[in-house]
Amino acid sequence: MKKRLSIVLAISLFWFWGLSRPVHAQENSELYLETIGTLSAQGILITYLAIGVLGDGYEKNVYEKDFILNLVTQIINVTEAAKKQTNRLQSSGMAPGESNIKYLYELSETYDLLMEQSLAFKSYVITANPEHVTIFHEKRNAAWKKIAKLLDIK
Repeated sequence: MKKRLSIVLAISLFWFWGLSRPVHAQENSELYLETIGTLSAQGILITYLAIGVLGDGYEKNVYEKDFILNLVTQIINVTEAAKKQTNRLQSSGMAPGESNIKYLYELSETYDLLMEQSLAFKSYVITANPEHVTIFHEKRNAAWKKIAKLLDIK
């Protein structure tokens, strides 16, 4: 009798465990997506600010040219990597739902603008061509519009 009860109890536990696993997986998936959203929001905002601070610092001769070029290259590389991962996530199907897909698409476009802004700044530092300053400000304004929309900044 005890053996039969143990078997029934074990089967019941496995059955309930099996039913509860998808719920936990779904909760974990939502947690991952929320975390990715939060970290990406922080990333685009900080990237935007860092590029601006570097630009201001260069304009006021606070930073050496080599320091600026090294740092802006790092920003471009990290932003490019973030965009690639965002695109991988978007195409993987691991972020289902229209709002997630739209967020990832807008995020990818924002990364493009931040990279274009960074490249224009880098080109200006290298060449001193004022055309790059114009491009820098155009991309900066466009990036801010995207960031403000994504983060609901008024």
